[in-house]
Amino acid sequence: MNEAYTLIKGAGLKLTPRRREMVALFLHTQKPLSPLEVQDHLKLHLQQCGLPGVYRNLETLVDCGVLFRVAGFARERSYTLCCRPVNERYHHHHIICSSCGKVG
Repeated sequence: MNEAYTLIKGAGLKLTPRRREMVALFLHTQKPLSPLEVQDHLKLHLQQCGLPGVYRNLETLVDCGVLFRVAGFARERSYTLCCRPVNERYHHHHIICSSCGKVG
């Protein structure tokens, strides 16, 4: 979790309650989640949780290297934990299990 927080702060962003909860969710689930799944979780823990704000925060976390955008088989969008600095030159691929959806 500290690595994700470091990436967020290193990108000059605030560590808001929504971002903290999103990082905790991805750390706990360890599988790709759709924006609607993230919103459903956030509704349980935060008062205001609109879908546009969820999308903005997900994309922000992708931009700073905390999350990775996963292109699904049916073109659905989902996200998973990455924690690799965006400016890092190391290139790697994520493998997705077609049975359980786990990303490795």
